Amino acid sequence: MTLMDVAQLLGNLGEFVGAIAVVATLLYLATQIRNSTVQARASAYQTTGIAFGQYFLSLDDRTLRLINEANYSEALLRWTLADWEKFRQSHIAALRLLEGIHLQVEQGLLGSDAMERFGITIGSNEAVNTPGFRCIWPDLRSEVGPSLRMMIDEALGSGQFDCPVDIRELRDRTILETPG
Repeated sequence: MTLMDVAQLLGNLGEFVGAIAVVATLLYLATQIRNSTVQARASAYQTTGIAFGQYFLSLDDRTLRLINEANYSEALLRWTLADWEKFRQSHIAALRLLEGIHLQVEQGLLGSDAMERFGITIGSNEAVNTPGFRCIWPDLRSEVGPSLRMMIDEALGSGQFDCPVDIRELRDRTILETPG
């Protein structure tokens, strides 16, 4: 074996070891990225779960009553402007949570089943499919992003809903009739 043969053999061995090192590095990096993704998803689920818990704990008796009454068009006729505002604020907070989950799904941070994992199904969601929500949705549409807006619009259907209460008229009447 000549010196050239030994050099060629060592060169080939070096290339082989280098290739194995590159493959090992890539496998290590892939594992680290996967672990990081798993940790990020777990953190996102945990944070969202905590946010939902805080939201539900923040609901007072009055808001819970309004959420239940929102199923009945007749009850909406008795609501004051303060009731409508309380109901609206509660739904804005809930929509912010939904939009956060939806955006994380769109960005790939949460899996496509995240909404279902949190018990959120827009199409059959009682908070969305009520006469009360349908009354405030026209004003809330501008409060959410286009993709969540489209999901809710699809869930509500294309039919026009006539709210039994003219909320703007109630607002005007309440504000104008209230002594300064």
